[in-house]
Amino acid sequence: MQFSRTLRSIEKDGFRPYLLLLGLGGAMLLLWLGWFLLIPLVVLETSDQARVETTIHPVVTEIDGRIVRNELKLGREVKAGEVIAQLDCRVHELALEEERTRLVMVKAQLASLLSERTQTQQTVNKLRGVAQARVRETAAEEEAARTAAVFAERLSAGVKELHEGGYVSAEELERTRTEALQLRSTALASTQRLLRTREEGGEKLAREFARIERLNKEIAESEGAIETHKQIIERLNEKIAKCSIRAPGNGTISDVVVPDSGAYLFAGTRVAAVVGQGAFKIVAHFPPSSVVGRIKPGQPAVMRLQSFPWVEYGTLSAHVSGAASEIREEQLRVEFVLDERSPTRIPLQHGLLGSIEVEVERITPAQLVFRSVGKWWSSQGAAKGVPSS
Repeated sequence: MQFSRTLRSIEKDGFRPYLLLLGLGGAMLLLWLGWFLLIPLVVLETSDQARVETTIHPVVTEIDGRIVRNELKLGREVKAGEVIAQLDCRVHELALEEERTRLVMVKAQLASLLSERTQTQQTVNKLRGVAQARVRETAAEEEAARTAAVFAERLSAGVKELHEGGYVSAEELERTRTEALQLRSTALASTQRLLRTREEGGEKLAREFARIERLNKEIAESEGAIETHKQIIERLNEKIAKCSIRAPGNGTISDVVVPDSGAYLFAGTRVAAVVGQGAFKIVAHFPPSSVVGRIKPGQPAVMRLQSFPWVEYGTLSAHVSGAASEIREEQLRVEFVLDERSPTRIPLQHGLLGSIEVEVERITPAQLVFRSVGKWWSSQGAAKGVPSS
């Protein structure tokens, strides 16, 4: 009886560790399943083609010319608008002086024409007044002569009636008739003189009006010539200004490719570049298959530089600012903005190379496994020629 009780006690105590182990295993399995199904993981995409960049201002010649002064030196700090090279512009300067001389001459000619036109207009006013006075005087004389002739004719007719009645002699009749004819001739002469006076005044005014018309035409031509010379002078000033090669922005001169002084350059030749100060960004290139549709603005990223070990200097924190919409050379360009709130010991400068990791998404391990299985299944189906469902 005591033996059977002892055996039952041993069996009862012997299963407890197994039950404990079984419970512990079940709990770990539940924790693993929770992690596998619920806890998201960070999915990173890495690019070894990352570079720190800033604004680059290309220095390009705007006109053809020969270099007479060259101050392009690598590493030189410049300010926007500062002259860093000079092209020979003596030809343009000579042409500018000639145009200025022509402009002065044309302006003097214009002043003379304007003065002559003013004098001619004054002459026209005087001639018009004189002609009107002479016409009034001649018209008055013509009117008096015509009145006298009418009176003489009436007198002659009255004397004729008296002669027919025997009251006046023939000599008196002849005398009155002769006086009437003379006065009629005088009246006709006055009328002709009035017409000639009007014609002469009109001819003189017509000549002066024609002169004014000619002067107006010459004045218009001179004004047009002045505008033309001004435009030419403006273009020559622009060319002379372009002979001075200026820094397009604040920064440091780099990538100097201009030859020594005396070399001839054509318009559009790039002679150097000015690297801007501040406003750094990161440019990286990724395989399209891994980032298209997954890279979005605002996603965090970390860059490790080749020249500065990240263990000693740390990394650069950034976030995605944008991605290109077109693929070039089988790569997709992605740009990042540095996080100003994350301090760094690295002295930033244009051209630093390194690698960058960008967080493209957060998914659970289960989703990651299912995605990998799906890719594997698709690749196997493609290899066998079987379309994936």
